[in-house]
Amino acid sequence: MPKYNEYLPRSTRRRERKAHPIWRGVGCLLMALGPVVAYAGADVLLKQNGENNWFPMPVDLIARPGHFIYQIIPDPMIYIKIILTIAFAFVFYVIFLLLTFFLNTAFGVTERNDPYYVPPMTRKPRRRR
Repeated sequence: MPKYNEYLPRSTRRRERKAHPIWRGVGCLLMALGPVVAYAGADVLLKQNGENNWFPMPVDLIARPGHFIYQIIPDPMIYIKIILTIAFAFVFYVIFLLLTFFLNTAFGVTERNDPYYVPPMTRKPRRRR
């Protein structure tokens, strides 16, 4: 018997279960929408922080008119927004990753017939004399 299934004739191979192609579109949409939502969340957090003073803003991260990025984007909070956007995007990525993991394991999308899957070991009970 060959080591991998790809060397078997097509009639003896098992049918591979793959995810539906619509999930590629959903993944692409989430990949494009994630940073936009993260930037909006960072903007809302900074506005609420301006009203409620939850945490102080570091003076070194506030852009002044002499900085090179201030000439391109005249927003003094751009550095803080970039840092918060990256942090929110990472948090959203972890949440979506965990959600995908739990959904895949709950609905059995993972294939256990691949060559690297090792089933759990079952032992026969010892007979006592």
